[in-house]
Amino acid sequence: MNDENVAGAVSLKILAERKLEWIGKTTQFKIDPRKLEVEDGFNARIPGDELDAHIAAMKESFKAGATIPAIDVRVDDGRVIVVDGHCRRRAILELIAEGVEIESVDIRQYRGNDAERVAHMLTSAQGKPLTPLECGKSYLRLIRFGWTKPAIASRVGKSISHVEQMILLAESNSDVQAMVAGKSVSAAVAVEMVRKHGENAGPVLQNHLDTAKAGGKKKVTQKTISAASQKPSDLKYEMRVSGPDDVICFRDELEALRLANSINKQYLQDRIANPESEVLCVATVHEPK
Repeated sequence: MNDENVAGAVSLKILAERKLEWIGKTTQFKIDPRKLEVEDGFNARIPGDELDAHIAAMKESFKAGATIPAIDVRVDDGRVIVVDGHCRRRAILELIAEGVEIESVDIRQYRGNDAERVAHMLTSAQGKPLTPLECGKSYLRLIRFGWTKPAIASRVGKSISHVEQMILLAESNSDVQAMVAGKSVSAAVAVEMVRKHGENAGPVLQNHLDTAKAGGKKKVTQKTISAASQKPSDLKYEMRVSGPDDVICFRDELEALRLANSINKQYLQDRIANPESEVLCVATVHEPK
């Protein structure tokens, strides 16, 4: 460090104005938070109790005097639109509605195209990490923007396998996603079941959840699934899907038939919608040999 250049400086602004190579200024602005807008469908966060609790904790932190980090925005035809900081915006607006005086918040302008804004949101989420389902839906958006899986993995600092698994989860049916969002099953178990059962993963997971609840458990685990495949002596019926390698055992014949009918109904609907599909999926119920 050259003492001649820094001598007498009492602020970062003064140091930056001396054109030193190792320090510079960034531009931030202040804005009335009520002027901040959001783009419909852009925010990766999924509404629910978990997000509400995160917002509530953030509000308590702000009321206690915590610094509100700058919100990243873009400007479009005079509109100031949030790129990263949706939770902060919501927390601030709720506090204002409750009578807390917040006249302005710091903002920074983000420059990048539509795909780059999604990638930025993925890598800059503050406070509460994105859930696997939230990540998967954002990865899927990047795929639709033309990004490759290796490019996504490199940008977010994850493995290609992770990106592939989260995209598979994002492409799963709504019943599977609802169970993951509701913490009835982990993302890892859900992905494994989607790989094995495809469109029928939802009904199969629901059956495992019913079994888990009957045993006093709250969620489906790999242990739950493994136990169902061990065929204890009191499991008297098997439901087979597309061959003997995909077998689920039941104590009650009606339960087996219910799940088989649900799977076959879904298969017929899919074939009607996609008559060229070569996928064959037939669920049948048998007594174990």
